[in-house]
Amino acid sequence: MGKISRKFDSELSMQKYWNCLDVSQKFYTEDNIPLIIRSNGFWNHESGPDFKNAAIKLGDEKLKGNIELHMRASDWFAHQHQHDSAYSNVILHVVCENDLSQDKRELLPPMLVLKQAEDKIEKLRGKCSEVLYDMGVEKSRELFLKAGAHRFKEKSKRFLRQILIEGREQSFWRFLFEAAGYKQNSAAFKLLFKRFLAYPEELRKSNFEDILWGESGLLPDLLTDKIHPEIKYFAKARWDKWWRIRHQSNSPIAWKSGGRPTNSPERRLAVLLNWMRNFGDSPLKELGKIAEKLSPEQLVEHIMTMLEVSDDLWDNFVNFNTKKSLPAKISGKSFVLEVAVNVIFPAMHAMTSFDIFNNPEFITKQIEKSWQILPATQENAITRRAGDLWFKDSKEKREVLNSAAARQGLIHIYREYCEKCQSDCNSCKWL
Repeated sequence: MGKISRKFDSELSMQKYWNCLDVSQKFYTEDNIPLIIRSNGFWNHESGPDFKNAAIKLGDEKLKGNIELHMRASDWFAHQHQHDSAYSNVILHVVCENDLSQDKRELLPPMLVLKQAEDKIEKLRGKCSEVLYDMGVEKSRELFLKAGAHRFKEKSKRFLRQILIEGREQSFWRFLFEAAGYKQNSAAFKLLFKRFLAYPEELRKSNFEDILWGESGLLPDLLTDKIHPEIKYFAKARWDKWWRIRHQSNSPIAWKSGGRPTNSPERRLAVLLNWMRNFGDSPLKELGKIAEKLSPEQLVEHIMTMLEVSDDLWDNFVNFNTKKSLPAKISGKSFVLEVAVNVIFPAMHAMTSFDIFNNPEFITKQIEKSWQILPATQENAITRRAGDLWFKDSKEKREVLNSAAARQGLIHIYREYCEKCQSDCNSCKWL
């Protein structure tokens, strides 16, 4: 394996190096404590520590947690990590330069100083990559599909438990509210759903749009806020109805808007409102009846059409002040596919456990077959990490993981094995 030594020039170069770190290496911390990296963790491309679910041996102590990388040790304080609970489980602070006093350094996790990197020509892979390669594409795909089917049924059971607690339709909408928020605003949409349920059922049915816009706190102040002229009439119409039916004022919902403008809270709420119009008052029961009449291919097309909504107003706006340069559907294909895979079909599957259909066994099989033919979902942190560990090239990965079901199988296996052993291949029992 060829190597070229060089100095780090950025945090990204450090992260790339750490992602391919040979875990057989032995290091020493700044306090001269022997350090063995049992697992370098998985590269986190979202907010929070750079590498999650790592495992190290520090002296005689075995630790599991997260790892944070910085060019300078003082960046920990510059980035305010000491005030962020997301960094409370960092077990190792990896830096290029220790520019802290001893007193300051003692406030932080154990520190490893890297002087230079060695670029590796070959990527390091998990021991399972050879086994999967020898299995071939067809057998590997079959393995992931079986794991995906298991994950699907486990999700269905969780949905069923929730349905038994609060009823089928309320549970369904709880799931969709969370899905509308995705990761960034899931908690905010949960709180919005709770506030929505505080209104009488009849009022919720007749005025759901006004209640949700009002309780969301996203409506602008008509007197003081800057509002785009083309959307001011919409804001005024919502306010005119909202002030008549609203409960006592609540504290503001903490919306996050730092992601893509197309995923703004306003647009996601518009998606949810369109779903509420499309699915009606008894969505799960009606979807079960539809599943009885359609082929799996037709059922997938029907569900995706209901989810992939367009809005004459919000296709053109990011929020009440910003108009898009070009219109774009409020719900894109990749987003609604995730909702279909993780919410709609598992919820429908859970409904077949109740004695409300003429042929529940047939409907169950139709739902399972439909879920299995859903196209591959987008890459995420887990599929990228597992792909690096398990597959020798991107072509092999694409051919094996060519459906949503296979990718769900990958996530199931990764969480059951890689995550539980912190990607420490020597202690993994898979394959």
